[in-house]
Amino acid sequence: MPWLEQQQQQMQPQLALIAASSRTPFEKRVWAALCGIPRGRVTTYGHLSAHLGSSPRAVGNALRRNPFAPAVPCHRVVATGMSLGGFKGKWPR
Repeated sequence: MPWLEQQQQQMQPQLALIAASSRTPFEKRVWAALCGIPRGRVTTYGHLSAHLGSSPRAVGNALRRNPFAPAVPCHRVVATGMSLGGFKGKWPR
């Protein structure tokens, strides 16, 4: 099975959770795009926002509200300088 098909098949449960959620259409688009980032790879807020036709800040806000982490891998998005950036989410207690 080609690698991309395998990646998509592995992420089907996460994509189904995203689709069934009551979150905004934009958040769903961001989270679905995350599912396309391969394990061991990263992208930047800027690249992801360009892909989605949005702003890096809007993407960051959607990532901060990701209720499906770590299964939906928001940790695969980094700042432009390949650093972790300024995560402003809250950790559950």
